[in-house]
Amino acid sequence: MSDQIVSSQLINCPKCANKISFTRINSHLDSCLGSEKNNSKPSSVKSLLTGRISKPPSLTRSIKTIILSDEDDQEKPVITNLFNDNNPNFIKNEETTTKKPIIYETKFEDPAYLKKIQHLPLFAKLKPQCLKTYIGQDHLLNKENGIIYKHLTQPIPNIPNMILFGPPSIGKTSLVTTLLNELNSRQQTKNKWKMFTLSGVTLSTTELKQIITRSVEDYKNWKKSTIIFIDEIHRLNKLQQDSLLSIAEMGHCRLIGCTTENPSFKINNAVLSRLDVFVLKPYSRKEKWEMFEQLVKMQFFFKPNIHFENDEVKNKIFDKVLGISDDNRRFISIFENLYLFADEIINEATLSNFLESDAFKDILYYNTDTHYELISAFHKSVRGSDTNAALYYMFKMLKSGCDPLYLCRRMIRIASEDIGIINNEALIFANTTYESCMKLGMPESDVILAHCCVLLCESPKSVKIYRAMNKIKAALDDIPTYRDGQVPLHLRNAPTKLMEQMGYKKGYKYNPDYPEGKVDDQEYFPSTFYNNKNDPDFENIERMKTVYDDEKHLG
Repeated sequence: MSDQIVSSQLINCPKCANKISFTRINSHLDSCLGSEKNNSKPSSVKSLLTGRISKPPSLTRSIKTIILSDEDDQEKPVITNLFNDNNPNFIKNEETTTKKPIIYETKFEDPAYLKKIQHLPLFAKLKPQCLKTYIGQDHLLNKENGIIYKHLTQPIPNIPNMILFGPPSIGKTSLVTTLLNELNSRQQTKNKWKMFTLSGVTLSTTELKQIITRSVEDYKNWKKSTIIFIDEIHRLNKLQQDSLLSIAEMGHCRLIGCTTENPSFKINNAVLSRLDVFVLKPYSRKEKWEMFEQLVKMQFFFKPNIHFENDEVKNKIFDKVLGISDDNRRFISIFENLYLFADEIINEATLSNFLESDAFKDILYYNTDTHYELISAFHKSVRGSDTNAALYYMFKMLKSGCDPLYLCRRMIRIASEDIGIINNEALIFANTTYESCMKLGMPESDVILAHCCVLLCESPKSVKIYRAMNKIKAALDDIPTYRDGQVPLHLRNAPTKLMEQMGYKKGYKYNPDYPEGKVDDQEYFPSTFYNNKNDPDFENIERMKTVYDDEKHLG
């Protein structure tokens, strides 16, 4: 009975939609699909099932039938169409059996990457891997006029030979790593750049020559370009620096050096002439906030139970930490320790407990605030001619780790700002102190610093130049006529005949031709400064014409 019912059941043809007897479906499909021009389509139920269903079910199991007791109702069986798109076993053409991997915009969003770096300290976790995660140095990396970005976006991505000059923890090494990753990600060929990372403290001339030879062989055999990165490049001696010349002249090799010292004083002129020197700027408050936000997101992955009490507290803590952290690494380190101090919520009490801890006091006795407080006290003590106080603040700063050359630069400023022309030798002596400290270094330079400090304290003081200068600068901002004055024609040079015909240099009187070099009827200010009483700025202009003469040395 069941065999007769199955044989009498009808199936919808997937091609022509006609109802065909179950026993004739194979032969019908052969004839129906055989007329198609596309030979790639299966020509039978078996081939259709094999080609389009990942796990082909048995035909008898896939056809749902209703066995009826009344023979008159045999035309009502319900048949499931095997090839209906709603069938869960049916795979559409655009689908595949393999699961597509999730593509993250940056590695900082990839949980797999974050798990790999979970053992690292926080500052290492935050090291950027691409330009999207690198913060700062917009003057070099912005899309409009950033010179390094322009090199990277050439048809053949490239970077110049360069020296990155900036204070510690400004992101010099991170920038080099980021540039390497960007170069390789933008390369159209399989030949990626590779990098040798060296230290100017331990690098030997022999080792440097071996690396140069190896880079030449790599390019010759496999067309691989090389970056030779030397951290603390200013620590290399003259012979080692001379070895760098060959690197800078190789087309397949790039030399990148990082330094915290002024390259003009520490690097040979021959090497400097072959390198671009880029100054890395300190982070702005906005950039520090970007770093902070990145830090909070990173910590949320590793410590999801710890969070800030609210946005207001978050902003206050950011401002306080910003004030006591003198560089980026210290900024990150403080927040890393802050998360350790917190149980669940980070608030101002958490920060206070951390700042009052003995561990924090031991490592942070000299921060940004105390640095500027001490240098302010030192400057004012010299200005007030208090030699003992000035020496106290000087050596307190040196003991706390202040760069002696920073003190030298401040004393050069004091020699001109607070002493001026009343003792011109003070400026000469301050410059000599700077040169001597560079040659000797510490601790031998301590007595030279003290010598200069005492000389400045005991010298007579004058602020005549300083006050006149400030008034002139203010007038250029505030008085339009003073700002817009034009050079009079008789004071202009006339290197061409056309300029002579236009009146340039006409009527100029050469001062050395006159007794004591004075010419009474020759004016030197712009012509708009004279006899223009209708000008609303006339009185101010008259006052500014004698601004230096009107000032006193003191008082």
